[in-house]
Amino acid sequence: MHKYIHQIEEKRQAIFVGFFGPIGVSAIFYLYISIEFLAGMPVDGVQRGDAKQLGETMTVVVWFLAICSIVSVPIQPVSPR
Repeated sequence: MHKYIHQIEEKRQAIFVGFFGPIGVSAIFYLYISIEFLAGMPVDGVQRGDAKQLGETMTVVVWFLAICSIVSVPIQPVSPR
């Protein structure tokens, strides 16, 4: 990756970027934007049941995927080039 992005100068920086990838960070960002949006749709001053369940499901799925992607990085073999 550091061969294509010139701002990444060292292999250490490439590993850091790969570990905390922009896709995972943006997924967590949009998760909290979505939860805030769902909380802003109350019915009679209370959050709707389906919106609450959707928020909880999205939280579990996004965090599960983010954690699995972080844990799987050390497992993947690094091939020298």
